[in-house]
Amino acid sequence: MNGDPSGDGNNTAAAPKNVSSSARAQAVEFARGLARALEDSDWPVRAAAASNLHKLGAEAAEPHLARVAKLLHDESAEVSEE
Repeated sequence: MNGDPSGDGNNTAAAPKNVSSSARAQAVEFARGLARALEDSDWPVRAAAASNLHKLGAEAAEPHLARVAKLLHDESAEVSEE
């Protein structure tokens, strides 16, 4: 499984059905903070934000995909490869 909660090898985090609405709301709020960090001036911050946003799952991350897509053209190779 190696960090893949779905076990399908896709390594995308999906919220388990038993996750409370409160936990989902917290994930969405946390995702907003990570989305702001995607535009940080320091590349390690941008890379970490992108990586952790992915780990929150589609429901929390989807509203921020346009910001993540911009990182594909980031000036730092470490960020665009993340």
